[in-house]
Amino acid sequence: MKSKFLFLVIILIGLTIRLWKIDIPLLEFNPSRQIQTAEITRNLYREGFKVLTPSVHYLGPGPGLFLVEFPLYNLTVALLYSIFGLHEYLGRLFSIFGWILSCFFLWKLAHKYVGSFAANVALFFYTFSPLGVLVSRSFQPDQWMLTSSLAAIFFLDQWLVEKRWYFFYLSAIFAAFSFLLKIPSILFTLIPVTYLILHAKRRVDLQVKFSYYFMAIVPSHMQILLF
Repeated sequence: MKSKFLFLVIILIGLTIRLWKIDIPLLEFNPSRQIQTAEITRNLYREGFKVLTPSVHYLGPGPGLFLVEFPLYNLTVALLYSIFGLHEYLGRLFSIFGWILSCFFLWKLAHKYVGSFAANVALFFYTFSPLGVLVSRSFQPDQWMLTSSLAAIFFLDQWLVEKRWYFFYLSAIFAAFSFLLKIPSILFTLIPVTYLILHAKRRVDLQVKFSYYFMAIVPSHMQILLF
């Protein structure tokens, strides 16, 4: 009970910090990237959600096609624009929501493998790291890349324990999301996933299932190639 109370206290304080001046201009951290992400999102909203042709207008005349990564984050925020109006702070709020989810996944994994005290310590530094605060409230996909990576690891760990297939599929889906949002996430997603697989029981059976895991992820990479 005490451990869960500390978890909630850390989350609430971290959330308060992240919500402070949520509607200020996108200039406090990596402004060029935030502005670029915001413009791609705005153009998706205004030009019919053409997710395969993201564009910017600051390049001058022409279509202004601009590819950084698959615009999954941009598309989600653009959908929020269609519901609540074109407000850039919605992108920040979506990143903060991703941070809250990532705290849950991080805390649960740490609590299982290293205990409640270490889990709260890890959560404390994850929450109050200055760089972490800036990233988790910025208008860019980095926070959701991290959240998706942690979710993939968490759900695969749950699947290995409970052997329920929906955990396996959730892991594969979140891994695909993570790779689409940021290609470098392949490294810090697949390494712990491979570790979990290799140290689980019934290895032969798991190797077959692990091949299915890759089969679920490969189509997402094909989207990038076709892009």
